[in-house]
Amino acid sequence: IPVFNVAPYLSKCMESVSGQTLQDTEIIIANDASTDNSLKILRKFAKQDSRIQIINHKKNTKTARCRNDGLDAATGEYVCFLDGDDYLDIDFCEKLYKSAKKEKVDIAKGVTKTFNTDGTVIVANDNEKIINDGKYAFMGHLLTGLYNRNYLKRHKIRFYIDFFCFQIQAVYFANKIVCDNSIFYNYVRHAN
Repeated sequence: IPVFNVAPYLSKCMESVSGQTLQDTEIIIANDASTDNSLKILRKFAKQDSRIQIINHKKNTKTARCRNDGLDAATGEYVCFLDGDDYLDIDFCEKLYKSAKKEKVDIAKGVTKTFNTDGTVIVANDNEKIINDGKYAFMGHLLTGLYNRNYLKRHKIRFYIDFFCFQIQAVYFANKIVCDNSIFYNYVRHAN
């Protein structure tokens, strides 16, 4: 989880990861030199949950570096990515993990539910495109995926300027992507 000045939204994000039904997890946060109360909130959660590891940047390094730091620190079988102002369905990790293991895939993917500033909610339909058109239809919703960590490491898949470089490589090398339309990454848009 890369974090930069998202204090008003961070507690909801952290509650969604700490409360996952799949508890055998590690939670890695890269605080990217936040100037608000984000680090204080993270430390409060870390005191309550020993699975939380905070990487604290003294200088702002941007999202790609934060995500790569998380990948470097991760030791689990699978990884997923979350922005500090978004949140996951409570069974996001468990459902995708079970799907990935059952289908023996490199990537298991849920769905994005976008909460717009005007109160409208949009549910992405990209899973149908993947099912009908193949894995290359999965190019825009990085955060809905659970990725096999050894697979990422083996193919040296990293973040560069933005997530598209990661996504293109991850999809290209993936043996197969399994999709689950019943689990949501909750993407929250804010006016600022």
